[in-house]
Amino acid sequence: MTPAGSGHQSTVESEISALEQAGVIALRAEWRRLFGSDPPRLSRDLLVRALAYRVQERAMGGLSRASLKRLRELAENAEGRGHPPEQAASLRPGVVAWQCSVERETMIAENIEVEASHIGLGAHPSVIYAIADRLSQPEGAWKKFDRQSGLRTFFYKDPQRQERCAARSGTPLLAA
Repeated sequence: MTPAGSGHQSTVESEISALEQAGVIALRAEWRRLFGSDPPRLSRDLLVRALAYRVQERAMGGLSRASLKRLRELAENAEGRGHPPEQAASLRPGVVAWQCSVERETMIAENIEVEASHIGLGAHPSVIYAIADRLSQPEGAWKKFDRQSGLRTFFYKDPQRQERCAARSGTPLLAA
């Protein structure tokens, strides 16, 4: 793999494309190479997905330590061991800061910012359009949301705009 920022995306895309074309025997061999163990008994589709994630993880980095810790806590709790996380103890609905809802962007995940109230998200036309656009993509042909065409530039802001502005001006962003 090439280092981040040096064209690794096209390398990852070509590796994933090769996985999608490979047969089950080749996929099982690739599993052994990438994971260092025998592959589990999974369908071809799940093998491709798991291997694609591993390819992307190696190129772009995996989950943070905090995320891994949280997943371990959830797994222990799901099996009836350990104490439930404090957040799960409350069944009351809550609102979190928008910064808590931002996902790390990858080749298969992105953030789409919309101007809407928390309560109105489910009925806001720009939200419904964005969801419909995402769901209408053919399986296996995912593309990032096009926020640059036509009137979309007015309704869908670039979630990375603050970071790009700060990088251009040399001014660090304040932590939220």
